[in-house]
Amino acid sequence: MNIALTGTVGSGKSVVAAMLSGWLQCRSIDTDAVSRLLLQPGQSAYLALQQRWGSRFISSNGDVDRAALRKAIFADTNLKKQLEALLHSDIRSYVTRQMEIEAAAGKHLLVEVPLLFEVGWQNDFDHTIAVYVPTALSVKRTMLRDTVSEAEAEAVVAAQISAEEKALMADSVINNSGVWGATVLQVSHLARNLQELGLE
Repeated sequence: MNIALTGTVGSGKSVVAAMLSGWLQCRSIDTDAVSRLLLQPGQSAYLALQQRWGSRFISSNGDVDRAALRKAIFADTNLKKQLEALLHSDIRSYVTRQMEIEAAAGKHLLVEVPLLFEVGWQNDFDHTIAVYVPTALSVKRTMLRDTVSEAEAEAVVAAQISAEEKALMADSVINNSGVWGATVLQVSHLARNLQELGLE
């Protein structure tokens, strides 16, 4: 079974993914981590970035200047779309290869995809999960985690499909806005349901 887990920024996707993959005894992949891997010097996305924009987003030590890249993305919608097109193809290919590897071993694969519905990848998976928190909580958590202003956090959250919409689009929802114990119970219940489904 290939499972996608998504949610807005600051929703707690990573902790839910770690817990769920533990119960399902399966590998978990974070597409943000895959993106960072592919942007390492010499990797496919790094070379494509360099070919497209030269040294504009390359720091003096040869690494991608993530701060400059992040700033440019928020200032230039067209550049953001170009970068996403460049990255998403490579990320999708990487995830597809991992799906094939796990399927050959008869195992599940859990993939954390923050922009699952934004990029239209939901049909690549057997089951989709949205981790839900209200917008105000998402903004608050983002401010604390990234040490950014309220306005900056709101801009990041607003750039994604809303938490409510993601919850409606997903096959399952984990409400992570309450006490942690409630989240644990939800994830435990979902893990049992997925094991019973036994989708291949």
